[in-house]
Amino acid sequence: MCDSYIPARRRILCTDYTFIYDGGILMDLTGSPLYHATSVSLAPDSIIEPGNFGRILNDYSHPMDAHSYMMLARELLFEQVRLTSYPQLPTRLKSCFAFVGNDAAKRGFPVMGRYMILYRVEMINPTAMRHYGDFTLLEAPQGGQWMGATRDRAERYWAGQQGYITELVTASPLRIAERVHVDDLPSSPLL
Repeated sequence: MCDSYIPARRRILCTDYTFIYDGGILMDLTGSPLYHATSVSLAPDSIIEPGNFGRILNDYSHPMDAHSYMMLARELLFEQVRLTSYPQLPTRLKSCFAFVGNDAAKRGFPVMGRYMILYRVEMINPTAMRHYGDFTLLEAPQGGQWMGATRDRAERYWAGQQGYITELVTASPLRIAERVHVDDLPSSPLL
């Protein structure tokens, strides 16, 4: 059991449980189902290796569309903030991603695009490095100075600020358990 003081909006990792403190709500994410979105059709027991997203970014070639340039710029800025302020956390460029819980999947999956498939997944190595971040902080800031606003979002993401959609970033490979339809996922009574 973790006896640590829990500061507001900070992630605390304990030996037996993973807790998120969200301004008054202490959440145990250990038993939450994990969901991964991809455009690739995968069979049960397929393995998603860490680093696929980073490989995709690395394989970008010129010319790219504006969305691809902005995604690349965002990820490089997020990585710079991680390296400077949170080097103990796993890099997004060499990790796997999953929505944490049914509600996060229901909220986040529609943002991923219309050709995506949702899978319930399991971490192969549950002791691997991990981070819980607010998926909504990856959205492009509206108005203002892009670089400063994105750097602020990166700071909040890596600090573990929780928001509307919790995302797991892990160095563990993920195993496909089953394909799911987002409309079939039960919602919490608070959604």
